Amino acid sequence: MNKLKKYLHQNLEINHALLQKVQDENELLNLLTKYIQEIIDSDFQYFLWLLYKIDVDEKKIKETIKK
Repeated sequence: MNKLKKYLHQNLEINHALLQKVQDENELLNLLTKYIQEIIDSDFQYFLWLLYKIDVDEKKIKETIKK
């Protein structure tokens, strides 16, 4: 779980202090859900940039957005 937290901090720029409070997978999923929704609502371009940064296939992104 520590490797995953480190990855999320480095690549999705999630606050390190928030990640350290997470103790199990359910809490992590809740944190990610809230974080992603907040980014989508406040700065969609930044959300897209994060997806490209973690190498999500652009075709998949476009297909998902169309739905």
